[in-house]
Amino acid sequence: MKNLLIFTLVMLCLNATAQISPDLIRKKIDAVQKIMIPYCKSELATVDTTNNNPDVRKVVTLSSYKKYIDQYFTYLAYNRGSLPTGSSAALELTNNSTLLNFSLAKKIESKQPEGPLSIFTGGVKANISDGISQLFSGNNLSTGTTVFGNFAFLPARTKYRKNVKVEVSRWVNGEKVTRTNPYQDMRRDRQLNATQFCEYVSTEYVNKYNALVNRWEEVKSKLRYLSSGDDTVQLNKMKDEIEKELSDAGLVKQPATKLAAAMKKEYEEKKYDLETENDAWIWVHFQWFSGGVTYTRQSYSTYDENRSLAERLNDENFDEVGFNITAQWFTQKFREYGLFGSTYFNIAYEPRATNNFIVLKNKDITSVILRSPSPADTVYSFQTSQKARNTTGKTYRSGWQHKISSTFTAMLGEKQQTGINLRGEWIPSDIVSPVYNAHIGALLRFVNNNYDPSDKNSSAKLNLEFFIEFNDMSDVGGSGKSVWQNKLIGVSTTVPFNKIFFK
Repeated sequence: MKNLLIFTLVMLCLNATAQISPDLIRKKIDAVQKIMIPYCKSELATVDTTNNNPDVRKVVTLSSYKKYIDQYFTYLAYNRGSLPTGSSAALELTNNSTLLNFSLAKKIESKQPEGPLSIFTGGVKANISDGISQLFSGNNLSTGTTVFGNFAFLPARTKYRKNVKVEVSRWVNGEKVTRTNPYQDMRRDRQLNATQFCEYVSTEYVNKYNALVNRWEEVKSKLRYLSSGDDTVQLNKMKDEIEKELSDAGLVKQPATKLAAAMKKEYEEKKYDLETENDAWIWVHFQWFSGGVTYTRQSYSTYDENRSLAERLNDENFDEVGFNITAQWFTQKFREYGLFGSTYFNIAYEPRATNNFIVLKNKDITSVILRSPSPADTVYSFQTSQKARNTTGKTYRSGWQHKISSTFTAMLGEKQQTGINLRGEWIPSDIVSPVYNAHIGALLRFVNNNYDPSDKNSSAKLNLEFFIEFNDMSDVGGSGKSVWQNKLIGVSTTVPFNKIFFK
């Protein structure tokens, strides 16, 4: 066993030595250059300022365009920072329980740059207790468990406008000194960025790290011929510094393909900023569709005073199946703001299986049982209280409920520090009277005390919504209250998309 351990350690040392062989590093440098040269030729041709191809003049380059669409569409459709691919899981805390939210997602996009983009998700939401979530009870879903499948579909991805003729005045000490064309400035800066990057890849990168490898070999050679009594501290320190620099550059362990991919990513990110963060942008517009299907095992309690005492309170289960389809429009302006700087609008239709008991509101049901022994000189009172739906005198009926709703959200003016959020719902059904809901909200942006103006990625604002909500204005739930008595006034931080239109 001891010999095996020694052999393993020796092999590991030999392997580590082989990994940092100077010849292998030189070959890796050459391999990176061979990968990057064709890429650079393509980029230089694409960003050439003399290229008057209509596609180049109208839109940003394809790589930036796809990244831009992915980021915006994901925020709009899924409220996340990047397109969901693969699986994800999260714990959601509610007032009464903890939910496990597990989903699988897949992005499907056309090979054509202007083609459609789709995202499909499927998963389950279930209550979790003591680290365990019971999805099934016998052959049925456990109470409160939801199985869902959703989609979001963007028909076309060319919904934005870049004005190639707009000019912007530049001011110094309050005086206008020049007028520039941001679009032409961007093309010039983009070409300069590509030229500098490709010069680095073809010449500077190779010269820098080959020189470092040569220096490393020289130091190692000196150490090899020095006797143990000589002062080698400085040389060993120099050797360690060189090896660390080579390791930090990825030349020790990472393959050439990964190094080239990292270089491309760094270049693409800078190009993306140049193409999207300039005054030539006028607006961006998206129109997309989303929808899905859900299946939930619902549980609720009912009370019927016409039944015997033992049967008045009952626990009922109902399998709720629902569908939804929504058409959505979003516009964000960067110039020419007008009254509405940015707007979001949707129309949704949601049919759902329901019954006339589940739509009722819970009430506090108190049961009192009086008992007296024999002889009846003492009376005992037993009282229980429970929340349940009062179904006295009602006949159970099931059917379909149809929710038709619309939402309009807008941020006002150039600064977009205030906005409105309006929502209305009409819910007709064959089994109960129509339900009407309304929501009126005022959106406000406040300065975040933790904002760092030097960090453009930090959150500059805190978004709040002050709202008044009128639910069940026709009192289908049987609360006995007026529309005003049923109102809800509050403050919400869960405004659309977590950030009001990405600010």
